[in-house]
Amino acid sequence: MDTSSLPSFSAVATNGQQVDSAALVGKPLILYFYPKDSTPGCTRESVEFAAMYSELQSLGVTIFGISRDSLKSHENFRSKQELPFGVRRDPRKEYVRAQGDGHTAQHLPLRQRRQAGP
Repeated sequence: MDTSSLPSFSAVATNGQQVDSAALVGKPLILYFYPKDSTPGCTRESVEFAAMYSELQSLGVTIFGISRDSLKSHENFRSKQELPFGVRRDPRKEYVRAQGDGHTAQHLPLRQRRQAGP
């Protein structure tokens, strides 16, 4: 997937940040989807991305996690794990569906990753 074919979306992130897909077109991007804040696997994955953040940032890569949790839950998770990047919420799985992962069940699938970029 490259960002020129990124589905149109607008998402609210931690710190009230609004992210629009139009601003990401043509830029390197890592999205990772996870089921729930503070679960062992999701925490491990987020901490691993945090450890690589400086390197990714030096390459111009934008990264963010997406789950159905509330912004309050995301803020707590981000603060506790000292994540240097934002976490977005997708309470109705609209963005997950737009990515075409094929999952329409009540719960998010197990962790999913999407990498995009030029």
